[in-house]
Amino acid sequence: MKSSLNITFYKEEKFKETPIGKIPEDWEVVRLGSNKVSVLIKSGSTPSKKVKDYWNGNIPFVTQSDMTKVERYLYNTSEKITELGLKSSNLLLVPENSILLSMYGTIGKVVINKVPVAVSQNIAAIIPNRKEVDEEYLYYTLQKYSSQFKRRAKIITLKHLDIKIVKSTLVPLPPLEEQKAIAYILSTVDEALQKTNEIIEKTERLKKGLMQELLTKGMTLGFMFDTNIFDKILDGKVELPKGLPYYVTHIQYDEILNMPESKRERREKLIKTFRKVPKEIIPTEGAVVGVSRVDMAKLMAKDDAELFHKMLKRLKELDERAGKTKSLENRVRDILIALTCLKNCLTLITNDKNLKKLAQEFQCPAITFEQFLRGIRREFKDTEIGKIPKEWKVVKLKDVILEIKKGFACGKRDENGILQLRMDNIDPEGWINTNAGVKVPIPKNVDDYILRPGDILFNNTNSVDLIGKTAIFRGEFRKCVYSNHITRIRVNPSIVLPEWILYTFIRKWHLGFFKAICHRHVHQAGINDNDLLNIRISLPSLDEQNEIIKILSTVDKKLKIEKKRKEKLERIKKAFMDLLLTGKIRVRCTDEKQ
Repeated sequence: MKSSLNITFYKEEKFKETPIGKIPEDWEVVRLGSNKVSVLIKSGSTPSKKVKDYWNGNIPFVTQSDMTKVERYLYNTSEKITELGLKSSNLLLVPENSILLSMYGTIGKVVINKVPVAVSQNIAAIIPNRKEVDEEYLYYTLQKYSSQFKRRAKIITLKHLDIKIVKSTLVPLPPLEEQKAIAYILSTVDEALQKTNEIIEKTERLKKGLMQELLTKGMTLGFMFDTNIFDKILDGKVELPKGLPYYVTHIQYDEILNMPESKRERREKLIKTFRKVPKEIIPTEGAVVGVSRVDMAKLMAKDDAELFHKMLKRLKELDERAGKTKSLENRVRDILIALTCLKNCLTLITNDKNLKKLAQEFQCPAITFEQFLRGIRREFKDTEIGKIPKEWKVVKLKDVILEIKKGFACGKRDENGILQLRMDNIDPEGWINTNAGVKVPIPKNVDDYILRPGDILFNNTNSVDLIGKTAIFRGEFRKCVYSNHITRIRVNPSIVLPEWILYTFIRKWHLGFFKAICHRHVHQAGINDNDLLNIRISLPSLDEQNEIIKILSTVDKKLKIEKKRKEKLERIKKAFMDLLLTGKIRVRCTDEKQ
């Protein structure tokens, strides 16, 4: 049964001066290598890789890489050695619940091994004296001292600690019961941090998966049939696949209601089959006299009215070219249904070749009834950037933007100047890091560099792994400019939404696209304006872009909330460590069985 602790906090009044600063009078200052703290402190070694009999055994072998992958507890390692490997290098089998301290690379990183392990020469294993020291307390104390380890590290070829430095390190030692109480408090915060990290990792995986799916395959919110297909459905000649979202406008719905009384059962079944949103039906995206019901149709905005007439004219051209006669009323019905599909991200199901061609030309998903019954939900095509929905376009960035402009260089700082965003302000997940900007002197042509909400910021130069980071400026600051390491991109909003470029570029960054196309120099890499302008991207309709962005933005909001929660917990932990591990705030505790 798990036990908890009743914790009482109180402020310490009596301190003493020590080599590590002021600590409570009843605390001790001891060296890590003293018998009071550790039974043994020893670094490891690596068995020869040339001898196969030393490797692939059942003894976990800890490297720095294994330590960086975990936060507090280490259970598994990427490599294992045999008993022979252990003996060959005179390696210590470190008992569980010891402290492992990294001495190279990520100097000062500490973990607790929860299984017996052997360690490499880059790691110090500290076996605590459990009669005097709680291993969890020691873990947090060494975590607090990580910056000191980094300062004391030696430089020969690589910066590193040696075992003498580790053993000689002074640490505060409260009474054992207080150690346990301190560790209990800090571990409670760590557990909350771990849960938050797990949520963040899960959300990041979800975001990557959704970007892969939505940015290459698009999305369909449901299906709508044209009036010709609807006749077959009304006749009962086919049964519709179950479990799919079907939608109708009043045009199809009127046909259901006008079915003869002899087909009442069929009519009632169809009424239940089709999803009615938001009341009974989806209103048509436009009201046309003689075709539309005024109360079940939207009044067209100017842009939609122009689109309606373009679609109607194009359908007439296709019908006349094919020698197909159709009344104006029928064409208007077809266009209203196709336009409603387009604006609501629905797939149009039609056997009318001209209507299908027309729909896809205007970026509305369309398939035949036969395809639908065979399980095909969308048509795709092969392009130079991979397989994408048939009705999507492939364009170059220069085709969909208004301008790109690099920022200006300024090495000076001026607290009375203007805030300048730099490459450190661009978070890999598309946000602006508001803590990284600096104030610089105001340039004469400052208006040329003032950022507006919706501006895309592209990191045009950096290390090859960071180049291509992209974010959107959403007005995080009232007035600011940007550095020459950033290229500002302003899109043409009648063609593309800035968030579509953002998520497309984030996905490309995760896939290493910018790393592959950048120009590499001695100290850094870069992408010039010409290469940026010629990047090819996929382009759905504005309506489909908007629906996809809604989903990805929702995941982003969740991710941002959890990352803020993590930052808050990290601040809380730091504050607790500063107070508890120095004795400024003391704790008393009693066990309570739960």
